[in-house]
Amino acid sequence: IGPILSTAPGSPIHWAADEARRRFFAYLRPTVPGVEALLNALADSGASVVCAMPGAPDAVCKRYASATLQLLPRAVALEPLMRTADVVVSYGGSATTAAALLAGAPLLIAPQMVEQELIGRRVEELGAGIVIKGARSKELFARTLSRLIEEGSYRAAARAFAAKYATHDAPQAVGHVTRLIAKMGSTVTPSDHLPPEATGTRKISG
Repeated sequence: IGPILSTAPGSPIHWAADEARRRFFAYLRPTVPGVEALLNALADSGASVVCAMPGAPDAVCKRYASATLQLLPRAVALEPLMRTADVVVSYGGSATTAAALLAGAPLLIAPQMVEQELIGRRVEELGAGIVIKGARSKELFARTLSRLIEEGSYRAAARAFAAKYATHDAPQAVGHVTRLIAKMGSTVTPSDHLPPEATGTRKISG
């Protein structure tokens, strides 16, 4: 089946007009450890940056807003941005990670929790990204962004993943799961998974 990604359109967002700039797309949360150091690295990268950060305070959005950095406190349409991004920055959520790989974009991952760390390790095993380790400083984030751009192996690995799964279709995956659930519902009754005490029936012995 593959990943079941959101099929909601989200807000369409466009890159800064300068086509010569690198393009970094970030999907973050205000709770990501080291998020301000990461935002500072993105702001000083010289790239065109779109950062979706649901729940970001207005003051933070205003502080980082510039001609090259759009910091948005809401979800946006992922696919158009990821297809044209040079690097995707995230905290390792499964949906964002899968969407980036399916778009052929290498990843910088700054996980918040163990599950996201494990997802990041799989991305590193693929050779398609880097998980941030150690103290999260602006300098570390900047070096990692540079590596993902300058070392072509990361982009090549992400593109190889995208080519392998080029036929994946999110709406089709949702439809397949929906049909499976409907099929199960037509053949299984609630009592099939409940003990006799819960259904008011009890086997009579003797």
